[in-house]
Amino acid sequence: MRGRLCLTPAVCLAALAQTPPPAADLEQQLADLLDTPVTIPISVASTVAMGLREAPGIVTLVTRDEILASGARDLLEILRLVPGFNVAADEQGVLSLGVRGNWGTEGKISVQLDGIEQNELRYSTLFLGGNLPLDQVSRIEIIRGPGSAMYGGTAELAVVNIITRGREMGGASADLSWSRSDQATSRRTAGLAYGGASGSVAYAVTAYRSLGYRSDRPYQLDAGTSLPLAGQAYLNDTAVNASVEYRGFSLRAQDDRYRVGDYTGTYGPGVLSNEFNQRAVEAKYLWKLSDTFSLTPRFTRRSSQGWYYPSAPARDRLVTRSTVAVQGAWDPAKTLDVTFGLEGFQDEGRTRGAGETWSDGSTRLAYRNLAAYAQALWSVSWAKFTVGGRFERHSRAGTSFVPRLGFTGTLGDNHFKILAAQAFRAPVIENLNLNPAARPERTTTFEAELGRQFSQHVSASVNLFDIRIHDPLVYAATPDGVGTYQNLARTGSRGLESQITYQGDFGFFTCTLSLYGANGNPVPDFAVPQAATYLLGLPRTKVTMQASIKVTDDLSFAPSLVGDGAKYGYGPGDASPRLYPACTVMNAFLHYRIQGWKLLLSAGVLNLLDAPQDWVGGYATAGPPIPGATREFTVRVGFNL
Repeated sequence: MRGRLCLTPAVCLAALAQTPPPAADLEQQLADLLDTPVTIPISVASTVAMGLREAPGIVTLVTRDEILASGARDLLEILRLVPGFNVAADEQGVLSLGVRGNWGTEGKISVQLDGIEQNELRYSTLFLGGNLPLDQVSRIEIIRGPGSAMYGGTAELAVVNIITRGREMGGASADLSWSRSDQATSRRTAGLAYGGASGSVAYAVTAYRSLGYRSDRPYQLDAGTSLPLAGQAYLNDTAVNASVEYRGFSLRAQDDRYRVGDYTGTYGPGVLSNEFNQRAVEAKYLWKLSDTFSLTPRFTRRSSQGWYYPSAPARDRLVTRSTVAVQGAWDPAKTLDVTFGLEGFQDEGRTRGAGETWSDGSTRLAYRNLAAYAQALWSVSWAKFTVGGRFERHSRAGTSFVPRLGFTGTLGDNHFKILAAQAFRAPVIENLNLNPAARPERTTTFEAELGRQFSQHVSASVNLFDIRIHDPLVYAATPDGVGTYQNLARTGSRGLESQITYQGDFGFFTCTLSLYGANGNPVPDFAVPQAATYLLGLPRTKVTMQASIKVTDDLSFAPSLVGDGAKYGYGPGDASPRLYPACTVMNAFLHYRIQGWKLLLSAGVLNLLDAPQDWVGGYATAGPPIPGATREFTVRVGFNL
């Protein structure tokens, strides 16, 4: 994964030392990749593109070759290979993410598909596993750090933008996959896509269907009761993503129907369907007024039905967000680029169950948000200076202002980054429903990165970070059992992430290391009383390895490894957190490409060593750990992948 960060175990360097030197015609391959201009996630067409080494953020680019080599079936599986990202359990059968040791759901990580946000709108949570497929993805761009200055109140800790293939498909594309664990079929997927261009018109449509299960290991409901999950903890997803472009105008529509089997006993015994449904449509136009100035007006409308139980229709709440925005790009000089924009949205929540109301007794709850942002990038021969900020006014939560500063540059084979930014998490409709006085939580982050290209094929980098979250908005139980949201004192983390990468004629090889420690944490929901340097549910250390080794021109072997350190979490009946041991998960795939038929045949094993994974709750009230899957055998057939 290019742009990830480095200084990793000695075994990685030893493996590199034993590799024969690559051919001369590949001497600039790695350098070219590092300097490839990459559009920053959630940008529109007018945003300035720049190389990974100069981008004013800690940026990861996951290429299509890496996605296919990994064998990952969905976003959750590929993000496990990214430094700083860890999986943790939410409640009601849902998995989400931690970033750099901090629990990241509920508006702290913005995940987009082709620029349209996928976080549900009631709590702004993420729900991962068996959804957001990767077979038709061109690349994934990730900011592992604050993004609010450009992208608003759901980008406090990270931004992930999944970019699908469009016209480059050049026709039809299809894939089928089947996975089986030791006990039962664990997942079946089918995808179909068509994309291309005719004259000034470009078009693409993808459709996806997945039927699967979270795990086949037992779930401990309490100290004496367990529930077998094989064939019950289902993960079912049906999604369509379509777009058309014509002379600067683009229209995109998305529909996603995702069902998670809630086996946790939240609303009674048995497995209940917990649904996350979203529809979105977006229209925008790139208006080039001159060679140096352009405007991109945009309209987006999303409807989100999150945490919906068909068996409990009184809990049905639909939230819609209508957004009107315009973004501008101005290049007044060769060394200066300015990006600016205005954005306004209205969120409207309606209760749809008989007799159901919001906390104020109404069946409709709405608020508005207005924002203005700007960023200037000034370049000199060897460095770039970035200054920017965002101002928002929320009709209920008040105002927020977050600045960002960056100093990046390259000196020969070396590069550096010095970054400082503030970010915020804006309260959304359920936060304000339970506590109308809820305020945005605010984050201050300092980052520094050093990197070096040691040869034409080997690069390495390391970054340090310090994250301080003030007034964190945390859910707390109340005597009536309803619960509320409160702004508490502070939390955060500090640590480093590192990477070393080799790219040659035999393939590629990447190792990463992530370390963090708690940075002041008087928030009980995230604290580990007996180990103050830990944050709940997330390991302090993580090591990853990914490789793709060319056996012949058409056959490749692709192993990968994710090693999570020990972590603390609450088990069934626990009054205080217990220590869960370190866990290493290894995957291995063989890929065979039949060039003339445009076929890719893959076979592999996930969790090769059958490691007992436990996804521990990312906060104290999340419930018992969700067990991960056992060893899975998987095969895939893809056409025009």
